Amino acid sequence: MTTTQDIKQELVVKAPRAKVWSVLTTPEGWTGWFSEGVKGNFTVGETMTLTFEGFGECYAKVVEREEGSSFAYKWHPGEDCELDKYPESEMTTVRFTLADHPQGTLLTLIESGFENLPESRRAKCVEMNTMGWGWELTELQVFTEHGEVQALGMDEIVRERVYATSPEKLWDLVATPEGLKKWFVSEVEGEFVPGNICTLHFDCDSKAKGGIKVVGSNRPESFSIKWHPGQVDGCTWDQYPESEATTTTFTLTPVDGGTKLRIVEAGFKNVPKDRRTKCLQLNNQGWSKCLDLIGGAVG
Repeated sequence: MTTTQDIKQELVVKAPRAKVWSVLTTPEGWTGWFSEGVKGNFTVGETMTLTFEGFGECYAKVVEREEGSSFAYKWHPGEDCELDKYPESEMTTVRFTLADHPQGTLLTLIESGFENLPESRRAKCVEMNTMGWGWELTELQVFTEHGEVQALGMDEIVRERVYATSPEKLWDLVATPEGLKKWFVSEVEGEFVPGNICTLHFDCDSKAKGGIKVVGSNRPESFSIKWHPGQVDGCTWDQYPESEATTTTFTLTPVDGGTKLRIVEAGFKNVPKDRRTKCLQLNNQGWSKCLDLIGGAVG
């Protein structure tokens, strides 16, 4: 049973259950999507030390392990996750459960026990971990399905995919107004010339639009833009200062079987803290979806 303060998130991972289990319960899997480092064993009673860039060390006490089915640990949620800063009675429990699904594996995450926290910390921890798990589960999905180790410093998003097409044709899709209209936007105002500020119109219920500044164009190898991330409410380029923008770079490399597209959105440390986590979460999920949309456009 869950309570109103529990965090519950579900995700379908297009991979066999055994593979998802390995990602959840081995150091090699764990460091592919979650912490940069892990010391300790994934066995009941073990206290693991997790290392996160920019946050330091966290500690996770393993409390449940049912092979191929469920894995759970306790920790102190939020930013203050040192082992001895708060009593063990104030820990929450993070539980991953796996079930077969027609498309692969259904992963369910529930973090419970927030009622154990003092009211002074509770709401912030629930908010931070709700957004954080949205980010992390997307990282898990990309790592498991595509074998791409994810950026873990919370300052950049990295995505890679190989498409069975030439660099020139892929360039036309990701670095020209007409190409973007085939998979990303409904309309583009402006030309993609370095220094230009262009407006992208998104075909959604809110008729949202967003401004971008083209900062680099080297056909057919790389294309870079600046924008204000995570805005779905009609953000214009001048709504926030340029110093708060992130930079997204598309790099195209010929490989056997086609062209590798690498997308890096960097500079989230520029975004004020009150918007940063949500922007990371939205764009982290968004770029994964974009890779699928590009694949559909490539055909």
